[in-house]
Parts: sequence; C-alpha cells; structure tokens
Amino acid sequence: MGSPRIPGGYIVIARNIVESEIWDKPPLYIKVWLYLLTRAQHSDYKKLKRGQLVTSIPEIMEACSWKKGCVKVKPTKDKVYQVIDWLRKVHEAGDESDTSATMITTTKATHGMLITIDNYDFYQTPKNYESNDDYDIENDMKATRKQREPSNINKNVLRMNKNEKNNTLSAQQANKFELPMSHDVIVTSRDALDIDIDIDIDIDIDKDNIPFRKVIEYLNEKADKNFKHTAANTKKVIKARFNEGFRFEDFKLVIDYCCKEWKGVTFSNGKLGDEYLQPSTLFNNKFDERLNKAKLEISKNKPQKEPTPNYVNGMSEMDLLNMGE
Repeated sequence: MGSPRIPGGYIVIARNIVESEIWDKPPLYIKVWLYLLTRAQHSDYKKLKRGQLVTSIPEIMEACSWKKGCVKVKPTKDKVYQVIDWLRKVHEAGDESDTSATMITTTKATHGMLITIDNYDFYQTPKNYESNDDYDIENDMKATRKQREPSNINKNVLRMNKNEKNNTLSAQQANKFELPMSHDVIVTSRDALDIDIDIDIDIDIDKDNIPFRKVIEYLNEKADKNFKHTAANTKKVIKARFNEGFRFEDFKLVIDYCCKEWKGVTFSNGKLGDEYLQPSTLFNNKFDERLNKAKLEISKNKPQKEPTPNYVNGMSEMDLLNMGE
C-alpha cells in the first residue's frame, strides 16, 4: 500500500521567499499572505476564478489569531487592514529589478471582499520552477563553450531556514511576488495553517562598516549592470558573507571569475549567463565555493618559475653534462 494522501491539497511556495520584501515585514504579514494563498481557489468554481477568494477583515482576524498561553489573541482590524493595503500596493520587486508589482487586487463583494491573487496561475504551477535538484551552471557552459574546461559551480539550493537567509536571483516574470523562478520551491499543504507554530524572528542589526557601495559599483562595472547598493536584499547577502569573514577583495575575485565564466553564455534552460550576474546569485551561500574556484583559476594561470640551476664547484649541471660529451 502507498502512503496516505494528505488532505486539503497544497500550495507552492518558492524557497526564495526568505529573500522577498514580505519576509522583512512583521510576522502578521506573512501569516495573512499564506492564509490568502491557502484559501484561494485552485480551480474555477462557480463565479470564482482560479486564484480568487471571498473573505472579510473579521474573517482574516479570526483565521490569523494566535494563542498566548490559554488566551486567544486576535490581530486588530487596523493591523489586518494595513497588511491588506500593503499587499495591494506597488512595491519594489527586489534588488535585481526596478519593476514594480502588486500581490493582490481587491473588489467589494456582497459579503466582504473579493480578493484576486495576482498572477496566481503562474506561481502555483510547479513546472514553472526549476527542479529541487542542484542546477549545474557549469554543465550548461560545457555545452555552449566546448573550449572551456567545466567547473563544478552548482546553483544555490536554498533552505527555508530563518538562520540561513542567504540569497538568490530573480527572473523578470517573478517580480509579481518577488519569488525568483530560478530556484526550487516548497510545496506546502493547504492545511499547514492549522498547525500551531510559535515563530520568534530575531534579526541582528550589523554595526560593521561594510562597503556595500564598493562591492556593487565593482559588480556594475564588470557585469555592465546597474544594481543599487541600497537595496535591502542586496545588503542582506553582502552582510551575510562579511559576517562569515569574507572581505572586499574576495568579492572582487568572485565577480571577476563569474563574469569571465558566465558572461555571454547561453545555458540549457535558455537563459543567458548574464542574467545570473547579480548579487543574489554571486553572493549566495555558494560564495566560498566560487571563491576557491577563482583562486584556483588564478594559480593555474600564474607563469611557472624556471628551476634554479644546481651548481657544483661553480659549474652548473648542464656544464658538467657538456664536459662529459
């Protein structure tokens, strides 16, 4: 007998949600967002289209309540309204693009409001995401640049761990929810919200003098890009690497190496390597691996020193050999 099927269906969540703007908001924001996703129609039903639901502020207040000991605590009406208002406003789509998008559209209904999850069909279709398997960028390079020796740089497989919020890249189509499609996904049960989870997020504020501007200006120069050093997600991944002990010179080496290896290359997924030349990819938790490859490449290209002649009584070995002829 096979394993029993999980009731209630499922939703798809990109692992890179931990790098999106909503992740930096108070916990109520992500809770409301997940509630809306789980309650949206997965297929057309009566007058509701796929990705739509009818709800109300009081209903969301009840659904997103939590327990403090034995006491049930509900978010206030104003708090819930703030979240809804934020979800339907235009936000920066992330650190890699200036494209802006809303996450929901709301319309007044007879009993509450009709909410449409923007671009729901695209983001809830698993085939639009890459596999959970490691994506080997270098194997793509091997197919498109036969002259090059392949490396072993794999796409970052992100883990949805609050202690490992280290970054990734975004595709233009993923701007709507700020969930890059170049990474794997998490399939979550629609009933997951019924589980009582106590989340305590503690974001450490770094006081170090990290050269965000220098790193991004160097990347922009080498990759012909125009990223902003002030973008929250960009600063997050750079800070994560600095906290691990890496410094500006290490960033330069990784940028130089990846620009040399990826620029102008068309990968098997049809994307140009240039699309991957962005902070979320270059500075993710594969940074150390890429740095080591960059250093290895440098050592291979260093000219070898000629051996110092071994002199015996003032004569070199070659002189001694010639004397024997």
